[in-house]
This record gives sequence, C-alpha cells and structure tokens, in this order.
Amino acid sequence: MPSLTIDEVLQFSKWKSNVFIETGTYLGETISNVVNNFDTVYSIELSSHYAQKAIEKFKNNPKVKIIQGDSSVVIGDLADKVNDSVFFWLDGHWSSGDTARGDLDCPLLEEVKQINNKYKNKCILAIDDVRLFGTNITEDWSNITRDSVLNIVKDRLVSCDYFPSHLNSEDRMVLHLRDL
Repeated sequence: MPSLTIDEVLQFSKWKSNVFIETGTYLGETISNVVNNFDTVYSIELSSHYAQKAIEKFKNNPKVKIIQGDSSVVIGDLADKVNDSVFFWLDGHWSSGDTARGDLDCPLLEEVKQINNKYKNKCILAIDDVRLFGTNITEDWSNITRDSVLNIVKDRLVSCDYFPSHLNSEDRMVLHLRDL
C-alpha cells in the first residue's frame, strides 16, 4: 500500500486543486505527504482502528479531516461541504490482511459515480492499482475495467492518462473532469 507523494500529485495535475480527498487512510502517509499543498485534506477510512489512529496522528492539524465510514457513501456526502476543485486519491479497497472489508472489496465504481454526479467543480481523479482491474485473485475487482470507469465520466472527461507505480508501468489512472 504505497502512499502518494506530493511530486506525484504535481505530476498528475493539469490544474491546481485546493481540496484533497482520499479513500483509504491506512497509516496516514499520503496525508503527511500532501497536507502542506492543500487548504483542506479529507481522508475516508472504513476501518475504525485505522481511522482512530489517523485522528490521533493529525489531531493538531485543523486542515485534516478524518472520516470513518464507507467511502462509496461518504464521498458523496462530502460534496455538499466542498465547493472547490478537488484532487481525489482513490485507493480505498480491501487489501487482505488487517485492512477493512466492506460490502464490496473495491468500491471504486461507486466512488467514481458519486464524484461524477455530485461534485460540480473541476476534479482530478487519481486511481491506484489499475493493474488489479478485472481480476479476482484475493480481492474481487472483476467488475472494474478501464472502460467501465471511463463510461461513468465520459460526459465530463477532459483527459485520461496513466502513470507508473513501483508495481506496474500503468498502475495509476488519472482523470481530469470539467466543471458540471
């Protein structure tokens, strides 16, 4: 579960975003990496254990908001609080071990639908683990494909690019969505 770095955020971005929203807090490493470059950072974590650890870790930083819950629901609920361009880091999925498992192993399609329908301003969606699309080895990603993601955002899509992770040369899908 590699974290996202600020260099990657800058590389992925075609425009500046003031709000950062991630799904899958885990140890809070991505928050630490990006917090100084955004006005507000929201992190959604299904595991109450990891959410509590992150709340404690960032309790003295008013820019950071940790929310414990199902990202496919919470991400839509947050739209009413955010009236700005958003950079989304979508990495909230079951990863075996002690990570939390919701109704879906990977709620990515539901997250993308919520973002596409509820966030009115420009959005950048950085999606991790594209190498797992269409697989069902230990976690079930069998219903997720590049086309299924792109089909959701087709009316707002400005660009789609792929970037490497340490595991795969096209492991991160970055979508830029126009204003609604």
